[in-house]
Amino acid sequence: QAIGGNTKVCPGETKTYFIPSVVGATSYTWTMPVGAIIVNGQGTQTIVVNYTTGFTSNDSLKVVANSGCASSIPRSILIKRNSPATPGVISGLSTGLCNMMNVPYSVTANPGVTQNWNLTNAAGSVIASGQNTNSIAINFSAAFVSGNLTVTANNACGTSAARVLAIKAPPSTPPA
Repeated sequence: QAIGGNTKVCPGETKTYFIPSVVGATSYTWTMPVGAIIVNGQGTQTIVVNYTTGFTSNDSLKVVANSGCASSIPRSILIKRNSPATPGVISGLSTGLCNMMNVPYSVTANPGVTQNWNLTNAAGSVIASGQNTNSIAINFSAAFVSGNLTVTANNACGTSAARVLAIKAPPSTPPA
């Protein structure tokens, strides 16, 4: 990846960065964001960087070209933590769920993340299939009354805020 612009990474990832040759340069000095370590290439045009658990967010990787007389103005790239976004709206039934089986629920799929689904305060319900994917099926017994279905997005950088859908056994209220 050429230096300039911005990029997203997670702790545990290793990335390679490079710059084109600079006329008159005899070496290059790279400065890392907090939590990033150069594992190969300091002083050259190409470096390999490992992002450790100490990498938090929004810091710049910088490089200067050096000659026997002076150093250039730094060139930088903004490095951001690739934290997952809150999943989109949960699609699926929210009412009339008494004694229903394999009721589908889903959120939009996002590459590089898995979804963690939970049922809270929802006795009489169980996730039947699809955990860690963007689409699940839930079984509701006759004992189910109400609760919440939540989903979070997860990747190596962490867990998003939860998306919540209130669910209940009784059907919707009739219209006026």
